[in-house]
Amino acid sequence: MLTKILLTALVLIIAWHFLTRKRSVKEAPQAMVTGQSLLKRYGIIAFLATILVLGVGVSVWHWYDGYQIVNVTVSSPATGQSNTFQVRKKDIDGNLLTTVEGLQIRVSDQETITVSAN
Repeated sequence: MLTKILLTALVLIIAWHFLTRKRSVKEAPQAMVTGQSLLKRYGIIAFLATILVLGVGVSVWHWYDGYQIVNVTVSSPATGQSNTFQVRKKDIDGNLLTTVEGLQIRVSDQETITVSAN
């Protein structure tokens, strides 16, 4: 996840560099910056800032949501037993659960899993 944020920041820095670099000497200097080019520049900056803020927001929300603790009930139809465990959302991985206490639980295909919020 950190790699995604760093890669996004790198792309934005490169884009910022290309947008703000000085024009070549061959071009005639502009005496006056038009309102339209100024609006375009600030529009691009606002767009890039919005993308950056949204990317960071989604990453933070994904991290926050993964650490939410939920109750997982594992029911076995063969024995009729059901056990309830507290698990972080990020630690639910297919047939493998890791509880808050660190206990790893493998669930068979016949058992049912019910996830509920605290």
